[in-house]
Amino acid sequence: DLQSQVASLRQDLASVRAALAVRQPDPPEATSGQGAAGDAQVHAVEAAVADLRSELAAERERWELQAESSKLMLSDIRHDLSALQVSQIQSSQDQASRSSSDLNRGIQEVTAAITASQASMKADMQQEVEGLQKELEKERTSVDAHLGKLKRLEDTCRVLSDRLDETERVLSVVKQDSLSETTLLRGRLEALAGERD
Repeated sequence: DLQSQVASLRQDLASVRAALAVRQPDPPEATSGQGAAGDAQVHAVEAAVADLRSELAAERERWELQAESSKLMLSDIRHDLSALQVSQIQSSQDQASRSSSDLNRGIQEVTAAITASQASMKADMQQEVEGLQKELEKERTSVDAHLGKLKRLEDTCRVLSDRLDETERVLSVVKQDSLSETTLLRGRLEALAGERD
């Protein structure tokens, strides 16, 4: 991978630098040949380093693009999450509002039912009371009529009692008169009988 390539190139570069540092002076011919070979090796290393830097720059750019894409994706996710939260909150509020509306409607229906029931019960009770009042009025009329009959009967009994008392008094007088006449007649009869003797 990229990290292993970087490590390998760094190791090669370090080896070249060490070889150049410890190299001994050579004869002019050898020095010329070895210098050309060393320069070629250095150029090769520098070219590899340049390629590596180019790859690193490309890789960094790719990472930056990925990071930017990740940031945009994260921003979209946050936006979607925020929208979802707002939607959930709105849904909860709507549900609470509907529940409150349903509760109010239920309370109104129960109140209306209770009011209607109370009105019906009141009407039934009023009708029953009126019926009882009519029955009581009939009973009162019947009782008054019965009391009237009793009063008339009592008056009749009183008149009859008075007549009976008067009759008894008359009979007593008549009886007394009869006794007196009987006594008088007896006396006369006794007197007549005495005269005959």
